Amino acid sequence: MKVSGFVQKPFSGIVWDVGIPLGAIAAATAVTYLFAGALGPKVPVATFCFLLAVVGSAARGYKSGILACLLIFLALPLVFTPPRRAGGPAPGRIALTFMIALLVSAVASTRRRAEKSLQLSNEGLDRRVKERTSALEKANAELAQREEELNLTKSHLNEVLDSVSESFLALDRDWRFTYANKQILTTLGRSTEDV
Repeated sequence: MKVSGFVQKPFSGIVWDVGIPLGAIAAATAVTYLFAGALGPKVPVATFCFLLAVVGSAARGYKSGILACLLIFLALPLVFTPPRRAGGPAPGRIALTFMIALLVSAVASTRRRAEKSLQLSNEGLDRRVKERTSALEKANAELAQREEELNLTKSHLNEVLDSVSESFLALDRDWRFTYANKQILTTLGRSTEDV
């Protein structure tokens, strides 16, 4: 529904937009702490966080990706940086992560739009195929009915011409016999196949 020019999202959409980055960062934090015992101080926190920004962007769009980036660069340093080394991440790294999150978001949204367009095209094509199939079935039924009527008319005409006591022959434009009644066949002493 629209409210003063903005589209209001349902509550569940907002929960997903915030929940995916928060859940991903929580998962990265847990994985980081698990690896901290095995790897010591060289835990690849930046790699896990970068993957989270990509996952957030791909899953729910640029808002989730930006939120993941903000959490990565503002909240996680508070958790993982010792108090004596309280320095922020490099601005270039922040900008690069934001750009990658936006790029992944753009690619994901373009893919979703393309899939939706393809789905609509397929539905339209299916509808047209059903319409054409129905029209062809109707035309075939009409043709079969006309053919049956034509065969009945031909059969009736053959009965009438065979009952005539006069000889009767039918020729086409190339002067080939197309019909000979029983009287002429008897007179000529020939069969239908001979004529």
